[in-house]
Amino acid sequence: GEIDEKKPGPAATGFLYCEKLFELEKKYKSMSPEARKEARLKNELPILDQFFAWAKTLKPLGGSKLETAVNYTINHEEHFRNYLKDGRIALSNNRALSEGITYPNFFPGSPSDNGFLRKMCA
Repeated sequence: GEIDEKKPGPAATGFLYCEKLFELEKKYKSMSPEARKEARLKNELPILDQFFAWAKTLKPLGGSKLETAVNYTINHEEHFRNYLKDGRIALSNNRALSEGITYPNFFPGSPSDNGFLRKMCA
């Protein structure tokens, strides 16, 4: 279903967008990387477009955790979308980070533990 951006508040809305993406990713688990990439472009790209458009409308309080998350999200949009380019890339790097694996080129110039999903979905 559609996400009502006016009802739950910005943090909860961001979380709902993330949940929607993770729900789709569960369905793609057994797919080949090529099929996963196609499914992501068809089904997740519109959600991401809507999410980033929504995020850019937010005006969080200065110095708040929400401001930090929103600014990080907007500033790293291009890099976050990299997972759409390759079906082998995971939506979240949380599992890899917990296992000590990093993605140094996923967010160039940023520490790999500054992940978008951790900020928006934590």
